[in-house]
Amino acid sequence: GSAENTLSSYERDLDDLSSFLSEKKTSLLKADSNDLGAYIAHLAKQGFAASSQARRLSAIRQFYKFLFAENIRGDDPSSILDAPKKPQSIPKILSEADVSRLLERAQAEASEEGPGRLLRLRMLALLELLYATGMRVSELVSLPAKVLDQEGRFLIIRGKGNKERLVPLSRSAVKALADYADAR
Repeated sequence: GSAENTLSSYERDLDDLSSFLSEKKTSLLKADSNDLGAYIAHLAKQGFAASSQARRLSAIRQFYKFLFAENIRGDDPSSILDAPKKPQSIPKILSEADVSRLLERAQAEASEEGPGRLLRLRMLALLELLYATGMRVSELVSLPAKVLDQEGRFLIIRGKGNKERLVPLSRSAVKALADYADAR
């Protein structure tokens, strides 16, 4: 059931592993977990990114899972191998100037009359809420519509783990919400 490109990638990966194993005087059918671990270490020394190593390990796991399921091998030497750790990347954030430009643009577009104005007002309200509260996008899109009817300066957000927290709203967020609610 795999796509043609996936199958050809697996074939190349297994050919490369086979070449490595033959230099170690073993084969795909006789390799043990130490041999496979040495291959992954070899890839790292060659400068392969963690994601490329993980993709190759995935092909190796599929291969040995198949051999085990078909009783061609009595074990799966790939099952105890850990995937290479991908470095955690720091989320990219907008500068204050970028956020200001984004909000100014949204405000300018929301103030334009004509078709699509309701959508532009909604976009402004969403952006203002994100900026004012620091909530996650998933939290924002799950807010109930009754939020628009509130006139308070605080919002109750249900976040991860169903935990509620109270967050203050900026004046511009309150105004953007009110403008959108009025236009609906």
